[in-house]
Formats: sequence, C-alpha cells, structure tokens
Amino acid sequence: MKNKKIVCFISNLSFKDEPTVENRLLPYITQTLKNGHEVVLISRDVKPIEALASPNFTHKCFPDNSIRPRGFIARALHENKKSRELLLLAKKLPVDLYMLTIPSMFLLFNVRLLKGNRLFLDVRDLTWHYLSKSNIVHRLARAFFEFMASTSYKYFENIAVTNETERTYFSDKSLPSLLNFNGISQSQFNQLSAIKPVSLNEELVVSYVGKVGVAQNLGFIIDVAKRLPNVKFNIVGYGPLYGEFKSKVESNQLKNVYLPGSACWEEVLECYQNSDILYAQLSSDYSGAMPSKLYQYLCASRYVIYGGEGEAKNTLSLFSNNTVVTPDSVDELVNAINNYQNSNINMDGYDSNLIKLKTHYVRELNVDKLVVNF
Repeated sequence: MKNKKIVCFISNLSFKDEPTVENRLLPYITQTLKNGHEVVLISRDVKPIEALASPNFTHKCFPDNSIRPRGFIARALHENKKSRELLLLAKKLPVDLYMLTIPSMFLLFNVRLLKGNRLFLDVRDLTWHYLSKSNIVHRLARAFFEFMASTSYKYFENIAVTNETERTYFSDKSLPSLLNFNGISQSQFNQLSAIKPVSLNEELVVSYVGKVGVAQNLGFIIDVAKRLPNVKFNIVGYGPLYGEFKSKVESNQLKNVYLPGSACWEEVLECYQNSDILYAQLSSDYSGAMPSKLYQYLCASRYVIYGGEGEAKNTLSLFSNNTVVTPDSVDELVNAINNYQNSNINMDGYDSNLIKLKTHYVRELNVDKLVVNF
C-alpha cells in the first residue's frame, strides 16, 4: 500500500435523492478505505449516509435548502453559485487529493478553485451533451459549457469514464482516460444472480424500474398497454413526470398498469423475481448514456427490452436474451413483447450474461484501476 492519504470525494447532489450517485460513488469510497486511506465525502445530503461505518470515513453534509429558479439560465447561474460554494468549503479541508464527480458539471467548470491540489475526475455523464440542438438557447449553452469543460480538464491527474463513447470523447481531445463501467456492485450482483430464470407467468408481466422523467419519456406506454390488455405493466419508481403519467393511466382507466411508486431494494428484488420482461428506455437525445439499471436487469436473468440507441444499444449487443427497439415506438415495443411470448428463450444465455457481468462489470473491481493511483 502507498502512504496513507486523506481523499475527499465531492458531489453536488444528495445520495438520498439520487441513488445513481450513491451507486457510482460508494464503490470508490469502500475500495479507498480498503486500501488504507481516509475518506471525506462532501455532498448535499441532509444527514450522513448509513451504508458505511468506518472510523476512517467522514461525511460532511451541506444540504441545499434554496428554491431552484425555473428558467434555464437562472437555474444554471444558481447551480454554478452553489457548486462554487461547495468547492470553497472543500478547499478549507486538510486533505491530500480531491475527486470531483459529474453529472454535477458546474463542479468541473469551477475546478480551478482547487488548483494546486491533486485532482481526479469521475465522469458519469457529459450532461451538457444532452441539451437540445433545436433550441437556440440550449445550443449556445451547450457550446459554452463544452468550452468551459475543455479548459478545465487540464487540472486533473486522472479521469475515469463510464463507457466507450465518453472514452472516445476524451481520446479525441488527446486526453487519456480510465474506463470504469457503471456496472453493478458486488453485493447487488450476489443478490440478483441468485434470481433464477422462469418460464412465462400465467399473466405476462413487463416491469420498468427507475426514474420517471424527461429522459425516459414513458408516456407512450399508455398506448402499448391499451393494445396489450392481457399484459401487466409495472412502473416502479418516481420522478418529475410521475404525477402526469399517473393521471394519464387513471384517465384512460387502464387496469393493467400498476404504479407502486418508489421502492426499496428488497421491493425491487421482488419485482424482478415476479417479472417476465424488464423494460428500460432513454430518448434519442441521450444516446451517449448507458443506464446502470440495464446491468441490474441483465443480472436478474430476465428478458430485457430496451428502447434506445447509441452506447446502451452497443453494450446490449454483447449480451444474450435482449431486444433493442426504437425509443417511443408503440409498434416496436408491442411487437417485441409479442415476439417474446412466441419464442423459445435460450436459458443458457442468462448464464453467459452472468459470466460477462462478473468478469467485466463489477464496480469494486473496476474502481481499483483508479484508486491504485491515489
């Protein structure tokens, strides 16, 4: 082991409100602790996380109780101000190195505040790439954010990315990066891989587990459910468009769409166990993203249907027992579900998927590539 260091992880988000942030950062933190270092976590949580209990771990919480402005520009200025505040707080700490995490892109844009320190960057999403090119304000903002990002990368000693699209992005800028797939934690792998493949239920069950938001754009499932009245659809999760989606389900009096809302991990496991098909979607604007939820789906040994393009489609081509359809396409999703019912599924494909996941996509194994450089 190298000399003991104090490593500070900084996120401008709350672990409690953003499980994807927790899933991404916890393996970094646990492996850093296992390597004998001390860890300080700075986040927007109201209270310290309970997932870690170590004398070498400190969670400093700086909740943001301010009201986010509505307008795009006002919101960006607000996020920038809050990110600067967090970095200035972090700068006062007696630590040896910092790891900044994005999608909090304004942390990246203000990293010069920590200039002169050892700095690492973990990229989960290049979020400004998702801004619409058809909106003039968004298009100008995207160009400006790209300029700000490009002038900030020079401060980092190492950069970790989640997929090949992001690695190509940095390679095109002549910047080396380490590939750390979003993947799945060892604990989740152990629990999900214990779920056994099943034959068709009496009633076909299609489940979506995750955020109900703009990127997922799940509204079209209403029409899918109308055309497949004998199929049960579970929409497990919450998000900014949940209320709107629920209202549409109720107004259409759909009896085959169930909306249990947010679920704890044990309830998610039960949902996977009782499902035939697991569905996920990202709209075309998010083609560079790879939803970490897909790794859970593959590990649960259930047939996967994904509505999307780009990085996730390419990744799924490496695995068995899945179908990729055009996002927001009612006809293609209906056909994919019907084809599943009329096909003989290769059960050995699920075992093959588990071997690939265990070999290449367990988070704790991947983060060691970066942690070793601390």
